Amino acid sequence: MAKMIIFDLDGTCWDSEPETARADAKAFEAIGWHHKDAAHIILTEMRGFSSRAKFDAMSKVLDRAGTEDDYVQYRALRSKTMDECFERDIFPLMPGITEFLAYLHTQPETWLASISNNPVERSRTGIRRKFLDKYIPARLTFGPGTHGRAKPAPDMITYARRLQGIGADRTIMVGDSAADMLAARADGSWAVAYLPQDSHNFIGRSAELIAAGAHTILTAFSKENWEQVMTMKSSPAPRCKI
Repeated sequence: MAKMIIFDLDGTCWDSEPETARADAKAFEAIGWHHKDAAHIILTEMRGFSSRAKFDAMSKVLDRAGTEDDYVQYRALRSKTMDECFERDIFPLMPGITEFLAYLHTQPETWLASISNNPVERSRTGIRRKFLDKYIPARLTFGPGTHGRAKPAPDMITYARRLQGIGADRTIMVGDSAADMLAARADGSWAVAYLPQDSHNFIGRSAELIAAGAHTILTAFSKENWEQVMTMKSSPAPRCKI
């Protein structure tokens, strides 16, 4: 019976988080929200947060009330910096991801897909530039809007698996954020959190991901680790409401 494995991209397939944190810090600085350790705080304490969640969290760190105009300006500046980073293709692949996808690609009746809260064409371009499109085809790369609401809503996962006629019980979501786990659990799919063993605050982040619904933690992309995940896999928990 066919199954689908869906991958998040930023923070899972490639490491965009350090540059994202710097882009956030630069945008906050531009609107007058200065903190000498902003990039470090964002990277270590706000990893996986949406732009709105980062804005709200930073307003608390700085003890200041942000207006909607502040948020719009911050988001526009952040997007411009991230677009520049994307055009320069400076995000390195996560260790072992290419070999891992190649291994999964050889498994019988297994579809590989990706979802991201970024525009779908950006995701498809990134996958192609990093030569991952031989494993994750463009037609199985999804983004918000056309393919549903952004994560943590389950829409994109549901859309992806239904396109191939695959049930939630045969679908696995691999991602690095609470939003990924919440989306998977809301769909009824198996939620696998990717978190390298040497990550900052590994214990704390593991607890956050498990609280968000992760069934298990994948600490490295390898055949051996994946086989352990598949051994642990059982019926997904009931759907939760977004």
